Amino acid sequence: MQIVRDKPWKITAYLMIYSDHVRRLDVNGSHHNRTDGEVWTHRTHKHRFSEAHQDAEAYTPSNIPPVSFQNVSGEDYRRVLEAFCDECAITLGGTYAWQAPSLGPPTAGGLGSGGAA
Repeated sequence: MQIVRDKPWKITAYLMIYSDHVRRLDVNGSHHNRTDGEVWTHRTHKHRFSEAHQDAEAYTPSNIPPVSFQNVSGEDYRRVLEAFCDECAITLGGTYAWQAPSLGPPTAGGLGSGGAA
């Protein structure tokens, strides 16, 4: 899972085999499908791997919880990670215990405040 300090509302989670993305989730991200022209602007979408398009084709997942552009918490990250794993049929059992990341304050403002894009 990737969280950028200056954009804590923009979460990316990857499922990879070797160095290839098999699934990628972009929460509040932007993407343009080359196959059908669908566009996401600061919206949640998920990429699935295919031989024809690699991970360039995305769709809107139905089970990923929304994340606000302000006041993002460790609980938001936990819910996103667990929903991503659930959609990928990954069971988090056994010794799994969530620990929220410590990001500190962002160095730029939120969406629309000039520093974040």
